[in-house]
Amino acid sequence: MAACLGLAWRAHIRYQRWLDSDLSNREEFRLTWLRAFIIAFGATLVLWSGTVLFESFVKELNYFDRFPLYLWFSLRIYGLGVGGLRSATLAYPRPGPTAPSELEASVVPGPDVDACHLPEPDRQQDWAAMGQRWSELVGERGWWRDPDLTAPVLARHLATSPPRHLATDTTYLSRALNDGLGQNFNEFVNRLRVRAIQVELAKSGPPRDVLAIALDAGFNSKASFNRVFKRLTGQTPTEYRRRQELERSQLQ
Repeated sequence: MAACLGLAWRAHIRYQRWLDSDLSNREEFRLTWLRAFIIAFGATLVLWSGTVLFESFVKELNYFDRFPLYLWFSLRIYGLGVGGLRSATLAYPRPGPTAPSELEASVVPGPDVDACHLPEPDRQQDWAAMGQRWSELVGERGWWRDPDLTAPVLARHLATSPPRHLATDTTYLSRALNDGLGQNFNEFVNRLRVRAIQVELAKSGPPRDVLAIALDAGFNSKASFNRVFKRLTGQTPTEYRRRQELERSQLQ
């Protein structure tokens, strides 16, 4: 049980890190129910071990003495089943590296780069300048509006966009974002989305529906949008809009 618990927790953490580094819509795949089950599984291990040690060194327990432990087992199984059923229709993405041949094929030859040559991620680079340049390009092209945007897809966009020396792969992109901007891929994309939404919410005139604004910016659902907006701004979208309206009224 201890080995299973350790492996499950490690796999869960790795999956969440991959979501942060590759997906823009990772809010839908947080697997909070599975995280809660793994934690409860650890509690089960402690309770069961304590029961075994008590029987070994103090006294043997009968069925009724063990009943709370059996009840706990039943609740854990029930919780796992409910969590699985609630997520049964959600297709979870699977990690998988982009094949070099696929990426290289997407690079169009230009005067500044050979189509079959990609920059080496380990070379000394000005990652801050690189990250800033790519951030401006992504913002200008509006690629962040794609609700299914992933790191490999964005890397291909950058690799085929002038100037040609921006040819990249996901490792190179991650270094530019992590080392250059101090952000993972998910945070990078969602900050662009939230910034655009803030502009829309601050506009005067008839207010647009918040959900429509969120969907236009690339969010898949209102729940995931609200979580991201609150995490990045410290306010709900409604609170932010009201604050902007109050500030405009005070200036008038």
